[in-house]
Amino acid sequence: MWASKCKNDLSFQINPHRCIPFSFEQRGRSMSTSWLIEYYTEIFMLQPTLRSRKLKRFIEKDHNYKSSLSIYTRVRAGALKAIIGDYKAQFGQIRDYLYGVYKKNPGTIVKFFIPI
Repeated sequence: MWASKCKNDLSFQINPHRCIPFSFEQRGRSMSTSWLIEYYTEIFMLQPTLRSRKLKRFIEKDHNYKSSLSIYTRVRAGALKAIIGDYKAQFGQIRDYLYGVYKKNPGTIVKFFIPI
């Protein structure tokens, strides 16, 4: 919750909010790129062609946070790297899966082609 003092009054107003990892050091608040990458990875799974400028608009609207375009470019690259890394791990398991199919179905011919 977030509490703020009401003007010209001795009372406080309580507002709910979602915690965001802000750092109130130096010149205002800053958001960590690792948190942004984790938060927006699911969006990049649905929209992998999302550009940095549009991501900037999303973050500015959702979190009222403004930063340089290079931060948003790093967030985009990190999220896509996380997604592609997951796909590479899944493709690494194909050989094990095919071996399991072969063992469960003796006499079956299993062929695995890697496109070049």
